[in-house]
Amino acid sequence: MKQMCKYALVQFMPFVETGEFANVGVIVCAPKTNFWEFRLAPKRFKRVTDFFEEMDKEVYKVAVSKFKEEMELTQKLALTRNVRDRVDFFAEITRPRQALLRFSNVRTMITEDPARELDALFERFIHRDFVTEQYKEQQMVTALRKQINAEKIPVKYVEQKMKVGVREFTIPLTGVTNKGLKLIKPLAFDQKRPTQLFEHGETWFNRLKALLDEGRVESQNILLPVDAAKNLKGERREALQEVNKLFEREDIMVVNYAQKGKIIEFATDIVH
Repeated sequence: MKQMCKYALVQFMPFVETGEFANVGVIVCAPKTNFWEFRLAPKRFKRVTDFFEEMDKEVYKVAVSKFKEEMELTQKLALTRNVRDRVDFFAEITRPRQALLRFSNVRTMITEDPARELDALFERFIHRDFVTEQYKEQQMVTALRKQINAEKIPVKYVEQKMKVGVREFTIPLTGVTNKGLKLIKPLAFDQKRPTQLFEHGETWFNRLKALLDEGRVESQNILLPVDAAKNLKGERREALQEVNKLFEREDIMVVNYAQKGKIIEFATDIVH
């Protein structure tokens, strides 16, 4: 029998100022059948600790451990309530909070099997089987835009569509300065296959090269903050090296995405 379920993702956000977070769990409630379950990522979760590399790994470990205890207590309390009270209790538990671990907005779904949906949600949002480089790059853009805005730079960086011949693409961070047009395009390289990794880099090289050839932008006014998986080895590592050679050939600047100071310096260096 199909029934209404509510669910929310558990998000780990160690640095509020950047707005960056990682999904580390999910909680599902089916009020009519007394289903209230949650799943959390392990206390040793390399993907999260690698992403927040400047964070002490113990911070995540302790936060998840305490949060699990809290959720186990919550689960026991929820199962003693009636249907209506359980709905209200779920809303109260998942309300916005200022903490390392918080919940996403509550979402609703219709399903015949809440337990199966819990597993599917966990695989999708925590094991990230849905993630593409576009998704990750959008997260990078969001964080950079917030940081640039916080610096109160006297030029606004905005998304801009570019068209060169038959090519049409979007640059997420562009600013018109007294040095001409400046472009910032974050790139994520954690593709599973070396061919995919190289093709992603080559695609953006060709787009930027087309802008350079038409004189729309100077090479020194392009910055590529790159986030590459730390475990790149063998052919994947070689593919990234080949991508970097392409950009070097046109004097396009590439920096590590973690080097926020260099990114802000590039964006700020506009008035003399």
